[in-house]
Amino acid sequence: MIWGKKGQVTIFVILAIVIVVLGVLVFLFRDRIVTEEVPANIQPIQTSFLSCIEEGTLTGISILESKGGYIENPDFIPGSAYMPFSSELDFLGVQIPYWYYISGNNIEVEQVPSLDEMEDQLGSYLEDKLLNCNFDFYRDQGYEIEFEESEVSVDIRNNNVQVDVNTDLSVEFEDTAFLMREFSVEVNSLLGSLYEDAKKVYELEQEQFFLENYSVDVLYLYAPVDGVELSCSPMFWNVDEFYQNFSEALVDNIGALKNQGKDDDYFALDLHVDSELNFLTSSLWPSTFEVINADSNILVAEPVGNQEGMGILGFCYVPYHFVYNVRYPVLVQVSLSGETFQFPMAVIIDRNMPREGKEGTSYINEVTDICEYKNNNLLISLYDSDLNFVNGEISYECFGSNCYIGETQNGQLNELFPQCVNGNVKVVSEGFENTYVSTDIDQGEVVIILDREYELDLEFQVDGSLYSGNAIVSFVGGDSSFSLAYPKQSEVTLSEGQYEIDVYFYRDSSLKFEETTTEYCTDVPSSGIKGFFGLEEEECFETVIPEQEISNVLIGGGNTEYYFIEQELKNSDTLVLVGEGLNTPGSIGELAQNYELVEDSELEVLFG
Repeated sequence: MIWGKKGQVTIFVILAIVIVVLGVLVFLFRDRIVTEEVPANIQPIQTSFLSCIEEGTLTGISILESKGGYIENPDFIPGSAYMPFSSELDFLGVQIPYWYYISGNNIEVEQVPSLDEMEDQLGSYLEDKLLNCNFDFYRDQGYEIEFEESEVSVDIRNNNVQVDVNTDLSVEFEDTAFLMREFSVEVNSLLGSLYEDAKKVYELEQEQFFLENYSVDVLYLYAPVDGVELSCSPMFWNVDEFYQNFSEALVDNIGALKNQGKDDDYFALDLHVDSELNFLTSSLWPSTFEVINADSNILVAEPVGNQEGMGILGFCYVPYHFVYNVRYPVLVQVSLSGETFQFPMAVIIDRNMPREGKEGTSYINEVTDICEYKNNNLLISLYDSDLNFVNGEISYECFGSNCYIGETQNGQLNELFPQCVNGNVKVVSEGFENTYVSTDIDQGEVVIILDREYELDLEFQVDGSLYSGNAIVSFVGGDSSFSLAYPKQSEVTLSEGQYEIDVYFYRDSSLKFEETTTEYCTDVPSSGIKGFFGLEEEECFETVIPEQEISNVLIGGGNTEYYFIEQELKNSDTLVLVGEGLNTPGSIGELAQNYELVEDSELEVLFG
């Protein structure tokens, strides 16, 4: 009996502890356990805030889909004459970050956003967007509404996007006061599915280089690459003419690519995704077409067999072999149920080969490091425009190697350099423009006059009035090339020299382009015995450009070439660029017309 009583006491003690623990848990988590119903006269505020969240989410999704998974772009990196790609592709006024490109200094860059990064960007976007939710209608009716900055978490799924918002939204109306803290919105969107399909396209390109391989086929069809012709006369080709044909053929052939098709369908990628694929390129986008072994725009192939002592051949023939570098962008659009996700990639043909190179080697040429062989003495002397000595860091570039040499003392450096023909001496000096001087090492001494850099505030005028909206301005001059996004970047650094200046003014818009269908026709090898004998037949394909909405449209700009004199840069605080304003376009035709008008508009340069 005594043991039984002890057992009963133990049970009571345990029950007491459980009750206390439950009471503590209820107190700590009372907000989660007890759900207080929103009063009827407060519900319109709740509904309005939920609608604001949904509207902001849909806008953010649209931006992510139109800009390759980005809302805030990575830092802008300009291109160069060697590699024309900046880090972004301008498509109808939308700056879309490349998922793959080669930077101006020949570095491979991949910037494919992860799903987590897209969720973080959408969350940050909503945190800013929700601060602008408008409750004026309810405030006018006597509601007192206050809320703090929100914490937003986003979950992007295949068929929807879940948004959870934590904030303190307090509402008082008449004799009712209520605090709302947690809001959840689920928005129907295929963003997750489209992103996964876009990654499959990108991975296929990185594994098989199908864009480069199709481009090589077009190159061999439309440009003289390798061949032999029976002739005793030289053969001539105009580079401009066949480049135009090549560019048009690229647009057609790349545009004809599709997910799947019959086994003998040349344009079928055999890519099993639910989305519809669309590949776009344009001769107006940044690109380069280079004939390496040519001295001019006229290619010449000399005949063999009509020279003295060659009569034994009994005939003449003209062999030719030309080597090309081609670099251009392709915009990939992945569409499903009215939604489109798009991203650009750079396509690289190096010396007639896709960028994976022969036998899988890298397309970037491997060279011997010449920096190990410094055996030639060279004196470098640095001056400013007033012929005063200045100091700077000296390096030497040749055959892809960059060799650091040293820093000048009292404006001079006498040091050993690698032996190289047509190398570049690079000078970096604070307050001066980076300078490259082509030189042969055996000349003994190199005198370099540096151009001082000046920082100016940037202003724009349109039709005689100060312009404070969005603008893109590019400066191309000498060894420097850069672009600025105004008003985010409102200062420019310039040195004396000739610059080509282009300005584009943009305005927020909700211009919608309806879905369009374009038919592309091309000659393909005939099937069966006809194809064996080289016969071809015409095959046509339809390409659908889905409906899309443009958030920024071109409303003005201009271009000019201007030589900046050091004295006017030195005596000025502000650079004013005066452009021409245009009507806000209401259709895709008017938008295209605006781009043509801007190209013909003269830009005026003023100083303040």
